[in-house]
Amino acid sequence: ACLLQLARYAVPVPGQAESEPGGGGGYPSGFSSSSGFFIPTSKSVLCFKALLHFCYRFGGLLGESGWTIALRAFHSLERSLQKAPVSQGNELTLLRQALDSLFETTSLLSDAALVHVVAALGRNLRSTTDAEEGAVVLNRMVELCNFNLGRLFVVWEHILAVITEVCATRDEKQELRGLGASALCRILAQALRKGALAMAEHPEAAQDELLRHLEVLLRAPHEDTRARICEGLLGILQASGQELHPTAWSTMIHLVSTAARVELERVGLVFYLPGDAKLLKKQSNTNGADHALDCSDVTGEGVLPPSYGISTPGGGGSTAFEKSPENREVSSAAPTVFQLLELLVHDFMEYVPPESVPMLTASIGAFARFTGLGVNSSLTAVGFLWNVADALARYHCTVPPASDGESREKIHGSGPSPE
Repeated sequence: ACLLQLARYAVPVPGQAESEPGGGGGYPSGFSSSSGFFIPTSKSVLCFKALLHFCYRFGGLLGESGWTIALRAFHSLERSLQKAPVSQGNELTLLRQALDSLFETTSLLSDAALVHVVAALGRNLRSTTDAEEGAVVLNRMVELCNFNLGRLFVVWEHILAVITEVCATRDEKQELRGLGASALCRILAQALRKGALAMAEHPEAAQDELLRHLEVLLRAPHEDTRARICEGLLGILQASGQELHPTAWSTMIHLVSTAARVELERVGLVFYLPGDAKLLKKQSNTNGADHALDCSDVTGEGVLPPSYGISTPGGGGSTAFEKSPENREVSSAAPTVFQLLELLVHDFMEYVPPESVPMLTASIGAFARFTGLGVNSSLTAVGFLWNVADALARYHCTVPPASDGESREKIHGSGPSPE
């Protein structure tokens, strides 16, 4: 109740507080009805100082409801500070600094209190339909995670739940969908930096767990969400690709292949990915066992249908086939997926696990057949396949060293020894 009263006096709302001398029209002093923000008065500054003091000293006792009240007031303050004139004096500057340091000091809170802060941020984000206010909340959520990377998994499930819900919203929160997806990728970019997960018990498994959930968002029905996730993956690879462990690399290749599949299926092009066990077995039964290719040594998933990446005399074999003759509009995420494949092929083939190479080549082959990005992109994709073949010989094909006898035989031939 005390926090609620402080928040009411701190944030002037039309008709909720008395006008100070000089105010008019029923609005509190400092409130702008046209722009929707307020310039804090001396009274509201004191209320904000009291709120900040409560959060600093008793943050572990506020609970989710208390943090929800305080953070909602702080979000309003932050929006106003962003628009307030620079020449407002030291009071607002001190408020801005105190507000920034509040999220830094969340690293001192207990795990339970940290969960309460994240839950409060989530409640405020769900209740807003304003993109600007939502951006403020998401930025603070990213900051909180960055200051608590050592125990990110304490709040990770809550972060995923909030952002996944935002990314699944309908058109009334359209702008928030992209902002939410970008915020999640910003958190991942920091968490996957060198040494960021050094305190984790199993760093390799931790990287895999962080990346794994992105598949859900790559299959989201909203194009803006998928596009932001693909852009985030591109940024993660560019900044921290060398820091990924083998298990995380397998997950990364799976995510890129999933993105390729989803975007190409939406324009009428479908291709099989290694691992589609049920679909592949069904196809092999339809076409007959005599024509099926045993690929268990390559993918571990049994047999592939004849059309899986194998050219036939009739020209029907391919990694992809046309699902619909309709000319559909290419999504904004498709070019980014192509950039992901290009980056993988040119810069990271030495890190790609051998068991993930078939999945990568399936995605590249599908783009080679797809002409929606232009003929040049199709030809470029064919070149990618040559790059993959060269990389396989360079990084993944090892020749056992020859014995001394074999070396001598290669030098002198198979005849008698010169001795």
